[in-house]
Amino acid sequence: MEEQIKPAEQKQSRPSWDEYFMNLAHLAATRSTCNRGVPVKYAKDRKGVGAVIAGDKVTLATGYNGSARGLDHCDEVGHEIVEGHCIRTVHAEANAVASAAKRGVAIDGATVYSTASPCYDCFKLLINCGVKRVVCGSFYGSRYGASDKVVALAAQAGIQLEFMKSYADNDHSLDPDTMRLDTKSSDRKLKIKKLRPDATIPNFAREGDAGLDLYTVDNLNIDPGERVKVATGIAMEIPPGYVGLIWDRTGVSFKRGLKIIGGVVDSSYRGEIFPLMANISDEQVEISAGEKIAQMVIQPFSRPEIELTNEISQTERGEQMFGSSDLKPISQDDIKKVIKINNPEEDNGSQKGRW
Repeated sequence: MEEQIKPAEQKQSRPSWDEYFMNLAHLAATRSTCNRGVPVKYAKDRKGVGAVIAGDKVTLATGYNGSARGLDHCDEVGHEIVEGHCIRTVHAEANAVASAAKRGVAIDGATVYSTASPCYDCFKLLINCGVKRVVCGSFYGSRYGASDKVVALAAQAGIQLEFMKSYADNDHSLDPDTMRLDTKSSDRKLKIKKLRPDATIPNFAREGDAGLDLYTVDNLNIDPGERVKVATGIAMEIPPGYVGLIWDRTGVSFKRGLKIIGGVVDSSYRGEIFPLMANISDEQVEISAGEKIAQMVIQPFSRPEIELTNEISQTERGEQMFGSSDLKPISQDDIKKVIKINNPEEDNGSQKGRW
């Protein structure tokens, strides 16, 4: 008698949607006719780039590195090199956009999957097409320094830029393997300049700490209620697409009553870092030069597109403000108990008035 296999035992793992579309991009890359790209997964000893535009879990368009329609290809007549770059080929992302445009397929709000990070020009094209997310299979230092400028463009335009390994790279494991550029690129560095020789360079006190400790260079006495700018003697160059957020140090805030006011440092700022502090205690607080006074967390940010509207969606919370989740629901029985406590009964059972 043939053994019946239970449905749960038949179930096979399959790639996520991101892995699926990235695999399609790798397949498209096998059609590349310019080998100035990244290794092609499904064609040994070949290089190229493939791209897929997807939306609502549907493939909208594909493209790969190749010459303009009807013209000679690099693998036929060789590269046309200008300033170290081949100008004969049209990039995979641009060809995918052209394919969608020719067929009248809208790609506004779509996701682009590319086997290599787009160049500066292609990324600007994707911005103008309304693409909201770009997923890259590998990092490619394309012209104009994509390592910096493309990331800055993504942050300014509010586009989600991600790097991942394809399904083929993961030994068919479905564990998440998406990474941000700061863990992929070697030039995601926070550059710090000393403005004063006695300044202390910010540092992480322990492994795993999120905040960089900031140090003052001056001796200060801060009176109760006083607000001051605390000099650090350093300037920073925060990577494009990132922001520095200045926060309290727990010990300084809790034990001494010094609180940070605001504290957003943009990547374009090049002046001295001045944490703004307020003394909320009842006593004068003394700060010594070289003392830790605040911490800075460096993190990526997004810039959503702003849309003016007459209606916004409704939620369970609605317009309830501060502390609304701490309110305890009151039942009719609770109300009766309160009334009974505040208005004792007479001996005959009638309610005694308060006045």
